[in-house]
Amino acid sequence: MKQDAHLPSYNVPANPSRDQLGELFCKGKGLEIGAGLVPTRTAPGSSVRYADKRSDEELRAYFGSDQAIGVESLSGISHEKFDFLIAHHVLEHSANVIATLVEWLGMIEDGGTLFLSLPNRHQTPDNLRLLTPPTHFLLDYSYGVTEDDYESREHICSFLWSWIDVGGLEGKTKMESASLVFAALHSEQNDLHWHTFNADTLEFVVRTAAAVLGLSAEALYLHDGYRSGSEHRGVFRVGKSADAQSARMKRLMEIKQEMRGLINELAVEGLEGKATFALSREDRGKIFAVEEGKLRWVRSPVTLEERGLSNMDYTYLETGGMDPRLIGKEIDAPVRDRKSEITDRLKGLKSEPGIELSPGSHPMLEKSQFNVTYLDKMDHSTIATYLSGTPVPVDVVLGDRLIDEVLPHGSLSYIVSSHVIEHVPDFIQFFISSSRLLKPGGKIVMYVPDKRYTFDVLRAVSSVGDIVAAHEARLRCPNRAMFIDAYANSDFQADTTGIWEGSYEPKPARTLEHATEIADSTDLSTADVHCFTFTPDSMKTLLGYVVNEYIPAFESVIVEDTKVGANEFIVEMTLTGQRLQ
Repeated sequence: MKQDAHLPSYNVPANPSRDQLGELFCKGKGLEIGAGLVPTRTAPGSSVRYADKRSDEELRAYFGSDQAIGVESLSGISHEKFDFLIAHHVLEHSANVIATLVEWLGMIEDGGTLFLSLPNRHQTPDNLRLLTPPTHFLLDYSYGVTEDDYESREHICSFLWSWIDVGGLEGKTKMESASLVFAALHSEQNDLHWHTFNADTLEFVVRTAAAVLGLSAEALYLHDGYRSGSEHRGVFRVGKSADAQSARMKRLMEIKQEMRGLINELAVEGLEGKATFALSREDRGKIFAVEEGKLRWVRSPVTLEERGLSNMDYTYLETGGMDPRLIGKEIDAPVRDRKSEITDRLKGLKSEPGIELSPGSHPMLEKSQFNVTYLDKMDHSTIATYLSGTPVPVDVVLGDRLIDEVLPHGSLSYIVSSHVIEHVPDFIQFFISSSRLLKPGGKIVMYVPDKRYTFDVLRAVSSVGDIVAAHEARLRCPNRAMFIDAYANSDFQADTTGIWEGSYEPKPARTLEHATEIADSTDLSTADVHCFTFTPDSMKTLLGYVVNEYIPAFESVIVEDTKVGANEFIVEMTLTGQRLQ
């Protein structure tokens, strides 16, 4: 193809700018996609609308400018027709180039104009990547590829690694870069150059997309930027084709109708009895069991255990665009009662003496079934508190005392609590005190909030250093730092379901200044906050430290993972050796 080839009748100047080409070829009612804040000039008297995936506010923030051009969502105007359509440096951001062009060409009037430009890869870090071949564009279109598909996600690696010195990986170590690439591979959305082009493939994809629609795309102007510029440009007249779709194109369309469905059917058939997961937006993070040729969403880890599918490296299989007939009914395992999760761990101990800490309005253990004593820092049944429901009477009010200061040592067979340990200012001392009270074989069983799915979501996970500092200070109430952290970094509107689904964006309820003001006006001796925050993994680390350094008699420590959709996990500890004196 000749550089700057064009129809003589248009009298194109030498080395024309985008604006000169726009003024020459783009007349009437038009649309520009992805203009940013600098739209292309068009012929006098033309009217142009602007579409972008970003809002005006987002564009101003992205470009650091107060300008705005009044953008619209492309999906809201895709049914309209225009005399011309302009898109500069947009098509390379499409995972399915031909499908995108089919959509754009369908919005252009008969005899209308398509004006495109694409980056010359030799002038960008894309020059380190393979040039995308025409066959790849055809395969993407035939298979109906989206950004979610494996075929697209694999492009993320080549893009990020080629842009390592100028993009998101600039200045990073190899391990840091690998971590960022991994995060991008698993991200819901990526804005990158999915493909690379030269001038020939620019013309190829436009003509192919036109042929899909039974249209023609006549090149009015073509510029190969390989040796002379930062971009390739093409202006095409779009119109009805003198010939109907070719036999080969008709066959391609037939294959397109069948290919993805057939491939998915074969994949699902070959995974019978296995488990898969998806990264597509609608099913992100879900695990599916393959049963009788259908993917069935597993809503509880218990279901995977029952089918012998737990602790497996699940196969990645995208559900986006999958035939609905391959999706079966969800597997919704019976929800176990929270109390049963605790009482099942206390079998044979119902008649044995034990305690429940801070039972509130909904104790885990009922006095009618267990020989249990209720303890709390205060008696909520006699004092107006934040608790909902009717608090049960407390047998022993602790005040500022430790549990081993009010009960006989070696007198208990179990200690139970639900969402209590995070309120205890001396984490280490709690387990020391508990070990003194328990008989050999005695248990601690507790529900612990997983900070990732509660209002603690923004707070840092508590470290060994945090619990050691609190223990060395012999804290009996929260210190100022704990209080300020809890008030400044908590999101009290946090939605567990929204966090799991990725639809909720956490934000702190207060500023640091406001939290500090509250701390300075509060009597910390009566304050009640989450002194520490945990995840299952961090709890294993903290308990491992406490057992090794202070209470080796706790030889059996079990920390369960948080169940999908939940905001808490269970800790079970058994005193198998000699208790502390």
